[in-house]
Amino acid sequence: FIESMKSLGYPGDGLSMESFRTPHFDTVASCIRWLLPRYDPEVQLHGDVSTEEGRIAFLKSAGRVMFLKTRMKLNLRSLYMADSNATAELLQVSTLLQQAIASASSEKVCENFVFLFLTTLFKRAFDVKAARSLVLEIIKAGATLYDDLATEMQLQGERNMAASTNTDIEQIENLVREGTFSLLQTVSSVEQQQHSCEKDEKSLSITHEKRKVELERCKKRLSVLENVRPAYLDEYEVLQSELQRLFGVYLEKFHNLRWLESQLETHNQEEQEKLQESFAMMKRLQQQLQDE
Repeated sequence: FIESMKSLGYPGDGLSMESFRTPHFDTVASCIRWLLPRYDPEVQLHGDVSTEEGRIAFLKSAGRVMFLKTRMKLNLRSLYMADSNATAELLQVSTLLQQAIASASSEKVCENFVFLFLTTLFKRAFDVKAARSLVLEIIKAGATLYDDLATEMQLQGERNMAASTNTDIEQIENLVREGTFSLLQTVSSVEQQQHSCEKDEKSLSITHEKRKVELERCKKRLSVLENVRPAYLDEYEVLQSELQRLFGVYLEKFHNLRWLESQLETHNQEEQEKLQESFAMMKRLQQQLQDE
């Protein structure tokens, strides 16, 4: 167990079998607190182990975490003894953690090998694609060259005719002047557009800086206003508490009024029923007198 903990990087220098010759629960608790976060970084264990109830709660929470994460049932009684019997239970936890680390490292090596293999395969596939595109370009260039060579005889005759014809130097100079003038106009128009864009950029930059300064000023003013307590706030709080008190009085009177109205309605209904009964009785008496 000691070698297993050291291989995992346990920081406790004083950990040895002598620590478990006699019961020492703090050492067991320190090992558990170091091991369990390796399984679950968000694990929460009972903190107080100075009392018997705290130690029991601590071991129960640790056993629950290990069972939920690894389906491993720890012997809490052996851990509570905090002697050599506890090292056997802790050895199961550290061994499982070692196996997990070894498995993760082997999986990482495998992933690196697969990545290198796929990268090499991708480069080869990329070379094949480049070769195919180059072959297609060569074929297209050959077809274009063949078509140009087919029309070379006709083009050669036209070139010879143009070379043998007397050319007007003045006309050529005029065409060159017109082309040069048109090109200079285009260059001037582009320069004007560039100058206008530079002016717009400077104007926008100045506007941006102004807005930035205004924004900082507004933020400072907002922070000042948030920290300043308004003068009328004390009066507002007093009036608010008074309003709550008056609302409570109003609510009480409203409920009382509703109850009195319901009582009045019940009383009127009872009086109406009594009146109807008296009318019915009088009618019965009148009927009896008439019969007699």
